[in-house]
Amino acid sequence: MDLAAPTGRVLGLQDIAPYADYSAALDHVGVVGTFVDLAQRRQGIGRRLAQATFAAARDAGYEKLFASIRADNPAAQRYYGSLGFTTIGIARRQARFRQGDGWRYVDEILVELWL
Repeated sequence: MDLAAPTGRVLGLQDIAPYADYSAALDHVGVVGTFVDLAQRRQGIGRRLAQATFAAARDAGYEKLFASIRADNPAAQRYYGSLGFTTIGIARRQARFRQGDGWRYVDEILVELWL
């Protein structure tokens, strides 16, 4: 699902992918990802995307959504929390970024929402 301005510029997008394709036992779980243009945040775009995306997820047979949020992204943590997602764990040093001559590691917060 995407949301565009009258100019055609994409303001935000959200997608849902299967959690895993190796077992039918996990077919009811989807992974959600969200992007909103930095200049367009805090204008309800994410919430509008979620309304449409979650309805489409239900229609597709998903019962539960899962997301991982970088621990250094408090805005995303607040966003998913406002949608009703609950924290189920932390993946330590999950994301890795080149920093100078070494690596910078960031935890990811794991959240879920029953639809």
